[in-house]
Amino acid sequence: MKTLTENLKEWRKTRNITNPNTHIYVASIIEELLEIFHNNKDEIKFLQNEIMDLYFDKEPISELNTVDSLKDIKVFSINEVELMGYDDVKTDDEVFQEINSREQDPQQLAEWQKHGANGKWLKYKHQKDWTLYKADYSKCKL
Repeated sequence: MKTLTENLKEWRKTRNITNPNTHIYVASIIEELLEIFHNNKDEIKFLQNEIMDLYFDKEPISELNTVDSLKDIKVFSINEVELMGYDDVKTDDEVFQEINSREQDPQQLAEWQKHGANGKWLKYKHQKDWTLYKADYSKCKL
């Protein structure tokens, strides 16, 4: 079984994620945090944009401060998952099964195969629901 880091290296290569982008990272974390409290995707997007506009892109970002924050977030996240009664390694496996069940947009896939990867990896919007794995965290209870 691969580690989380090994899976993510493969995932970044497959999805053409080649450069760090702290702005996108922060926006993604805000979106995920808002999903804890809100179900409406439009409301989440509105709040995410509002927060980003109000609080970010004001000053240059320190790379070392960013790394420190990212590692702290990772520690808090693993601790919270396990304190909630779930095996963190098993939840990693569930999330990767879900991510890996997603298919790339066929038109983009053909373009990438012909010309090389370019831009953000796009999900296939018409992928059949029955082909998508949904993480089952109930299997990860300690």
